[in-house]
Amino acid sequence: MTTGAWVRRYELLYPAGATAGFPGGWLATVVLTSDGHFFANSDFGSYGYAWPGVSGDFRLSLSRFGDSYVISKLARPSEYDGKATLQAVQSYLADVEGVDDEVDESAKNERELLAANNDLETMRDVYLWLDATEIDDACELIVDVYPHDARLFIEHVMPALRAAIRSEVETEDALESMPAFDDPSQPDHLSDTLAEAHA
Repeated sequence: MTTGAWVRRYELLYPAGATAGFPGGWLATVVLTSDGHFFANSDFGSYGYAWPGVSGDFRLSLSRFGDSYVISKLARPSEYDGKATLQAVQSYLADVEGVDDEVDESAKNERELLAANNDLETMRDVYLWLDATEIDDACELIVDVYPHDARLFIEHVMPALRAAIRSEVETEDALESMPAFDDPSQPDHLSDTLAEAHA
């Protein structure tokens, strides 16, 4: 286990069978510091964040953070998701249908309006729909997602980083568990072997 101040640099490569990039090719360079700083330059963009309140070995904490938590710190939802928006509107309409005939007629008109605006496929379609819809606060039904590159970063870089951290920590633990060369409580096999050879 690492103690004291430290900086670690990880050169991550695409693994065999990767769905992006070239197996064995450069994936990312990630730098971590003992005080909770994270910097990454990757095929999917550059990211940085600081977790100064994390206690213990920051590497271990980072390797245990979930993907949804990490992406929420590295990026903001900023890409329009037409399918999710359409589902949100359709779910809203399904919830209000059956109240009375007037509401059912209004929901039917709203479904026709969705179809007339390409089922909200693009933001242009959304703007046209927002001008015509009678749904109160319709803009709250619009769904944005994290940028594509940020999602690819989470999908490809974070598993490689977690594996590198795991390997590094396992090596450190193995080295710490080895007896010191001058540990008097351990048998001196070399001296015994030399003594046997000279006998």
